[in-house]
Amino acid sequence: MTALPAPARPRRAGIKRLGRRFARAATACALALPLLAGCYLPDRFESEIRLTQTGEYGLYYEGDLIWLPLVRDLRMGKVTEAEIPEKMDVLEADLARDSNFSKVEPTGTARFAVEYNRLGKLNWPELVTFVRRNARIISMETDPETGTVSVRGSQAIKMIDPETIERIGLNSRGLLRVTTNAEVIEHNADSVRSGPRGYTLYDWNINGVRGQEPRLKARLRAH
Repeated sequence: MTALPAPARPRRAGIKRLGRRFARAATACALALPLLAGCYLPDRFESEIRLTQTGEYGLYYEGDLIWLPLVRDLRMGKVTEAEIPEKMDVLEADLARDSNFSKVEPTGTARFAVEYNRLGKLNWPELVTFVRRNARIISMETDPETGTVSVRGSQAIKMIDPETIERIGLNSRGLLRVTTNAEVIEHNADSVRSGPRGYTLYDWNINGVRGQEPRLKARLRAH
């Protein structure tokens, strides 16, 4: 795999286009709040967290997001084909509310091709999530008592069980990387290698919805 680009602030042009979509779908969003409390399935993705020992971070994701509740409802006959375009507009507008997305493009039923870049510095305590708190794919959580940060890449599918996901032909494939110069005290990465300037690269190769949840805990400098 080629090196992932450094996380950067999003391009604004795409967000302007998405903002117009949001304005058109604002009323629909207000009526569809129960729909938005669910989970996304990541697929065909490359994602990286760059984390310094003093807590500065960059979070990058490029790939697909699949909204599982819509797939489920379509299969169960709760949603008709005619209703899908409106529901896709609602979902696209909801993602566009986060200005860290520089790209949100529908590519099929319940599927979006996205690019996400976020920069920041961790506070104590703090929970950083992607996509959001009620639909976590990646999270970083600090613990002020231990001076540590826990990184998780969740594959816990809460809305639909793995057997159902596989039966309807969906999958989760991609790579999650954590690049850090912090002291890592535990992890379950598939591979580890040294990088430049004292950084270490921890990689998880995701291929399916049944694997263990990627996790890493690191100790940061005194805060």
